[in-house]
Amino acid sequence: MNPVILPASNAGATSFAIDSDWSLAQSAAGTVVTVADLAGTELQWQSARVPGTVAQVIEHAQCRGNLDDFDWWYRCDFQSSALTAVNLLGRVYLCLDGLATIADVWLNNELILQSNNMFVVHRVDVTALLQADNQLAICFRSLSTLLHQKHPRPAWKTKLVSHQNLRWFRTTLLGRMPSWEPKLPAVGPWREVRIECVDQLQILESKLITRLQGSTGKVGGVFMCQAAEGLEIQSASLQVGTDRIPFSGISDGGASDANLLDGQKGNSVQIVLQGDIENVAQWWPHTHGNPQLLDCELLIDSNRGQFSFNLGRRGFKAIELVETAEKLTFVVNGEAVFCRGACWSSNDIVSLAGNISTLRQSLQLARDAGMNMLRVGGTMVYESDEFYRFCDELGIMVWQDFMFASMDYPVDDPSFADAIQREVQQQLARLSAHVCITTYCGNSDVQLQAALMGASPQSWSNTFFDQQLPAWCHEHNDGVPYFPSTPCGGAMPFHLDQGLAHYYGVGAFKRPLSDIGLAGIKFASEGMGFSNIPEPITIDKVFGGDKPLMHDPRWKRVVPRDAGMGSDFEDIRDHYLEQLFKQDPIALRSVNTERYLEVSRVVSGEMLYRAFSLWRSKANPCSGGLLWFYKDLVPGPGWGLIDSDNRPKAAYYAIRRAFHSQAIFLEDRGLNGFHIHLVNEGDNERQVLVELTAYRHGHVKTLAAQKQLTLKKRANITLSADELLGYFSDMGYAYQFGPVQHEVIALRMRDAVTAELLDDDHYFPVTYTLQNRIKAELTIAVVQSNNRDVFLQLTSATFLQFVRLDLNNHQPEDNYFHLAPGNTREIKLMAKNDAACELPVSTVIKGYLEALNLLDPVKINIK
Repeated sequence: MNPVILPASNAGATSFAIDSDWSLAQSAAGTVVTVADLAGTELQWQSARVPGTVAQVIEHAQCRGNLDDFDWWYRCDFQSSALTAVNLLGRVYLCLDGLATIADVWLNNELILQSNNMFVVHRVDVTALLQADNQLAICFRSLSTLLHQKHPRPAWKTKLVSHQNLRWFRTTLLGRMPSWEPKLPAVGPWREVRIECVDQLQILESKLITRLQGSTGKVGGVFMCQAAEGLEIQSASLQVGTDRIPFSGISDGGASDANLLDGQKGNSVQIVLQGDIENVAQWWPHTHGNPQLLDCELLIDSNRGQFSFNLGRRGFKAIELVETAEKLTFVVNGEAVFCRGACWSSNDIVSLAGNISTLRQSLQLARDAGMNMLRVGGTMVYESDEFYRFCDELGIMVWQDFMFASMDYPVDDPSFADAIQREVQQQLARLSAHVCITTYCGNSDVQLQAALMGASPQSWSNTFFDQQLPAWCHEHNDGVPYFPSTPCGGAMPFHLDQGLAHYYGVGAFKRPLSDIGLAGIKFASEGMGFSNIPEPITIDKVFGGDKPLMHDPRWKRVVPRDAGMGSDFEDIRDHYLEQLFKQDPIALRSVNTERYLEVSRVVSGEMLYRAFSLWRSKANPCSGGLLWFYKDLVPGPGWGLIDSDNRPKAAYYAIRRAFHSQAIFLEDRGLNGFHIHLVNEGDNERQVLVELTAYRHGHVKTLAAQKQLTLKKRANITLSADELLGYFSDMGYAYQFGPVQHEVIALRMRDAVTAELLDDDHYFPVTYTLQNRIKAELTIAVVQSNNRDVFLQLTSATFLQFVRLDLNNHQPEDNYFHLAPGNTREIKLMAKNDAACELPVSTVIKGYLEALNLLDPVKINIK
């Protein structure tokens, strides 16, 4: 096991971040070889952030080329007086948690480290090198220069990146995939640089496993300690919540156990602890229960007193992957879970980190949207400890790829094999501390890429992904499912009805919604990427306040596309706009850009909503789907459900409704009428009232029916709409007997006792373009609940389609919803950019209400 550094608050350790007074300079590749050569070279130095990247300091245009084309020098002066004050006798370590990518490190003109992997943590003993005044220098070498060195050819090529030799270097593909994003490759000390002092006792290696067996929590820990001369460890225990787990034995760092009373031999000792906790608090994905966590602490008693080491908050869950000929299901704590969410990109593509408050807000929005799984894909980076800690707290499961994607990696090369083994062991030791980790995946698209290029099945994978990697995962996270690649399974890895699928039938391949039923997907680990239109404020950011034009290069360069394709994902969205609204998108955007954007904004969300309504039905074999992807990398019409500033798009709100734990969906079965699908993921049964209504001209009822029923816990049932009505009605205009009877069908599920609206669905059987745009007949009020929560209460005399609330200082919890005539809808309001902020009674609500079928916006000004 490679060292895992525990929090600096541990007894016997003090940490000092080296995060100020850094400067950065650019040099031509290879012209400045060592730190000594800097003295005779005139470079332009400027202030820099650490942790951070070159891109944070230098605008891409100023660089006059790719950031990878140059060498980049970071340097910093620091004093060690603060260190000696707390560390008179102990050891001092320089810790570098991430260097992107090929880096040399000097301390006081001594070369102390050469790093070739941005995903590896380094910890260097610098006790003998420290002086009163110190200089730390790091040179990040030109990756472009190294890419042009000769290497053996790959068995297949990928269009994802511009240079095939990138497979030899352990760095992120973010910023190096031309069709996805701007050229902003990661260069620099992207994670923390710090000095750590240890004067009595430190943990060199840490492995703690917590899992659930029935209702019993199983705890096992192995800790390799290093003690100062004369310090003897006498006993140890784990404090988990209110329970104490005793030691099982200690040894002198070798394989043989030693009697505790004999003390340790030498200054290294391995502590082993294991035990059970009866009726332990269980961790659940938030859609199915409470994600309970327990504080965990390692206590070590010695002849110099007790030392305590904070091991963070740990959770107990049981995870099982059940695969049959028809389904592939994740079972958590004995319950089958429909996994839904998205592929995570980055909190900030420039720094690869962003700030913690922005990160938490992103994840809070995911939780609030009903997402219970996020996938960290192989084209990205291993995320920060804060990311996984927030997912633990919020009840979001994490699908974790290792950082391999689409390429034929040289895993048999000894040097490369050593580098990736160290990387994987370090990352697993870190990730295994988080209960949110629900599955590991060896890579993204490697099998798919090989198969698409015509390679033989024997070359799709290798012993690293098939044997070594799962063995290491089993060692650190016993029981957590593992997949060698995504997609995988079947005669071809990209076949949809076997194993894992990447589903872009609805989306990139312009398939109709009926393809969802034909595909027979068991689990979609990614799919249905759409160019999702952002809010007007983000569009203004793209155009700098100019009138938006869809052919403008500022717009087109941020529309995602697949490499080598002549079309982009805006063309795909336009295809569905024509299908849903029966309008020519090119003609619409040519004469009325504003209307085109309004309509386009809701198209992709509607397709995503309909797809998940089918996937979540009882009749469909699918047990999970992850969207491509969650957050935009830059402002614009990207794949993200939220934009790069954490602003939800219309597609986000559509998915939020599709992901409700108590959900109701209407499915058009053609000549077989409509099916009504009801889902209750809660652990309590509910008495519900199902209401079915159709409207013509926005307010005339053409049919109405209702039924009360018991929805059992974890239920997923299907009703016939014709049975609910009790008579024939061509609701979907499938038989086409005479004129269309109605433009919209409304389906609602209420609590039968309180009449609370649990969920609703609206279906447009012929076209989403309603015949007439109307004037508003609205009643708008503000109500408060529990002296805390503030709601905007809306009632309309006529049907309103895709209602959009644009408020000055408040963020609506729901948006782009339909409002049926005579029905009251209450929308919770939150302060913008602060979902946790409580609004006082006197808050003034200002802004506008819009809808696709309204002639003019409605002004809101309520106190």
